[in-house]
Amino acid sequence: MKSKIHINAISSLIQAIITSIIIFVSYKYLIARLGMEKLGVWSLIVASASILNIGNLGLSSTIVKYIAKYLVYDDHDKISSIIQTALITILIVSLFLLGLVYILANILLKAIVPENLMPLATKLLPYSLINIGIILQASIALSALDGIQKIYIRNILLISSSILFLSLIIIFVPMFDLLGVVYAQIAQSIFTLALSWYLLKRVFSFLPIIPYRWSKNTFFEIIGYSANLQLVTILQLLFEPVTKTLLTKFGGLTAVGYYEIANRFVLKVRELIVSVFQVLIPVYATHVEKNIENIKMIYSKSLNYILFIAMPVFSILLIILPIISLFLIGRFERLFYTFGFILIIAWFINILTVPAYHAYLGKGTLRWNVLGHFIILILNLAFSYTFGLMFGSLGTIIGWALALSIGSLLIFFNFNLEHKLSFNEIIIKENKKLFLVNSFAFISIILVNILFTHLIHDIFANAVFPLTFIVISFYFIWNHSIRRELSHSVKRLLSNEGIINF
Repeated sequence: MKSKIHINAISSLIQAIITSIIIFVSYKYLIARLGMEKLGVWSLIVASASILNIGNLGLSSTIVKYIAKYLVYDDHDKISSIIQTALITILIVSLFLLGLVYILANILLKAIVPENLMPLATKLLPYSLINIGIILQASIALSALDGIQKIYIRNILLISSSILFLSLIIIFVPMFDLLGVVYAQIAQSIFTLALSWYLLKRVFSFLPIIPYRWSKNTFFEIIGYSANLQLVTILQLLFEPVTKTLLTKFGGLTAVGYYEIANRFVLKVRELIVSVFQVLIPVYATHVEKNIENIKMIYSKSLNYILFIAMPVFSILLIILPIISLFLIGRFERLFYTFGFILIIAWFINILTVPAYHAYLGKGTLRWNVLGHFIILILNLAFSYTFGLMFGSLGTIIGWALALSIGSLLIFFNFNLEHKLSFNEIIIKENKKLFLVNSFAFISIILVNILFTHLIHDIFANAVFPLTFIVISFYFIWNHSIRRELSHSVKRLLSNEGIINF
């Protein structure tokens, strides 16, 4: 079990690194080729079309838990029924919603997209909806691989599809302009769907080539858990369009473009960390069936691991923001830098809640996850609008950050209270020292912004700051007990325990 978790975690990290680099290069190419305004339009279309994701009904995440559950009992017939029922249900619901979402998304785009760009937005929208419809189907096959802890297979597939996307935008964008990006996305989604189903069928040979079996009993068994997840999905889906709509109102499409780049970049880095711990969801689900007391131990350990990784990574992100601006935009852009700074802090606070969030998913106790997302949505609407009126686009981002932080911390603190866990007691001593080092880096950046603003534009200073931080942090990281544990795990996997089979 432990070896499988390590294989999945390391492959998830590799996948996240490679896809992050590909997205980084893709955005660099699209900015140079299309410009920031068109990138902002594309971002709004994707956000509007994403409403179709409600057709998922929370089933993609649900089957991770239920497949893990029935694997304990080796019930192949039930596993087949769950996968096929989920696929057919999502297909029917998404086809039913397609027309309604098209109308709603059009109304939203007309309200926020400038009139001269509206014909382009209208042309792109149907393709974006088709793309999401295909992704919904692929998500079931990918989640099934997660449920059987074959996450490394999914990661190989996602790396391949990302490489395909980058190759296709380089071919299609010169030919079709912004439409080429959507064509590339559709091709990527078809590739992901076809290959994920093929790989899943190799693992589960009892699955049919084409799903045909829909079970009423299975549907009602999983829909209760799925309904709560679906509510989470809806709340998540509304979060992004609300932010981008208010940002367009108070800052324009260029501000949306800067937000899109900064947010996607920080989210990809966050994904690097979260992907390693996402492999624990089916593990939590398994322990609910076997030994629920182990959940506390897994939670405490994963929280310390996530702090060990996240603290230096997010600190380095803060320090190198000017370099990222220079690389992506071609100059130091104050608005991008400010957005990025706020986003990094908010997503760091959010990442603290990941172990608790995953534990709730694995246990099947979702009310606090739902409540956290609901509070994020309501506060985002209230804060982003209020602060947007007062401070423009910057106020909108500050409101977004406050909403995300408060909603995330609600889940975090409740899990600790519910399980009688003291944050001070479960955090190991080495992480407390590392926290002090990273706090020093954060305060230093704030002081530089206030007292020595000109240094932000200085290339030499931008090279010295991260190098200095890395040198200081290296001592604490190298002597950390978690670093030694990780090194030992990697050595074992590279010896005789890391063999991967279908």
